[in-house]
Amino acid sequence: MLVAGTLGLLLTLAALRSADHRVEVAIAARDIDAGTTVTSNDLTFARVAADAHVLDQLITPRGADTLHRVVAARSLHEGELVRATDVRPRAAPHGTRAMSIPIDKSRAVGGRIATGDRVDVIVAGDTEVTIVIAGAEVLAVDDPGAGGLGNDNGDMTVTLAVDAHQSQLLAGAVASGDAFLARATGARSATGTPPLELAGDSG
Repeated sequence: MLVAGTLGLLLTLAALRSADHRVEVAIAARDIDAGTTVTSNDLTFARVAADAHVLDQLITPRGADTLHRVVAARSLHEGELVRATDVRPRAAPHGTRAMSIPIDKSRAVGGRIATGDRVDVIVAGDTEVTIVIAGAEVLAVDDPGAGGLGNDNGDMTVTLAVDAHQSQLLAGAVASGDAFLARATGARSATGTPPLELAGDSG
């Protein structure tokens, strides 16, 4: 009877372990302020049991592999479960901002600009031509005419990584209507290039 009882206990423990459907999910290891970068040190993992709908909203160790590129979308308290919607991808690398500009392809190397390129933003005024942003990283390109469906009107949208001051310069360039993009990938930096004064009317 003793052997049978011991065997029964072992079988029960084995059955309980096999029925353990808990999943490891992320929990805030400390208070995390909204807008701050989330690192691996900010999270810990615990096994919880929940239905599939709830688990789909939580962050698992596999999903945590990309957390070095996200910021907290809201403030999190220590011990709180971290949902996928609680974090957001950074707008752009190195603490920069993402900003899009509409531009005609004829002013952007005929549209031959791709994600990962570097571009100079040039503004042609009445009296001078100025490189207002040098070597901005291209984060995305939206070209409605790239599908070849006959809807190409020459316009495209280019998203650039810029700092706060550059975002102002970029907005001014777009507002002026005289902005151009020069593909600068692999070229020497144009930083520090002085404005080029245009010759006045000869008449």
